Amino acid sequence: MNDELLAREARAYATFAEAVAAVPAERRREPTLPDGWSMSDVLWHVAYWWLDGERSFREIRAGTYVEEDWTAEQTDATNARVLAESRSMSVADVEAGVAAARTRLLEAFGPVAGDPVADELFETETIEHYEEHFPAVRGLTFP
Repeated sequence: MNDELLAREARAYATFAEAVAAVPAERRREPTLPDGWSMSDVLWHVAYWWLDGERSFREIRAGTYVEEDWTAEQTDATNARVLAESRSMSVADVEAGVAAARTRLLEAFGPVAGDPVADELFETETIEHYEEHFPAVRGLTFP
């Protein structure tokens, strides 16, 4: 298993989770992030892409993985669908889903860690994704 990559992810996630935890639970539905997203929306968005990564890792392990070339339009459409989905969920359900999705992602990655395709995908779906959203999340302040 790629221990260094997993350690980097754990540190990056801890930083991201700390910023999320700084947002009071009762304010996680407020559209305080860019594009009118709430903290809950960002969390479900991250969880969705973790589950997509989980699927990919299972396919890599089975030898059936085919890298998809997504257009910006396809990604935007998926993100819009996931945003609508998050808004139909309670904060508690989103947060429970996030915890479950991260566990599933890490479990699926374990057997394929060290595979260059899997490692790159893992870094993209985790570390780089946290870094993408971290500045907006970290910038939130509440009196």
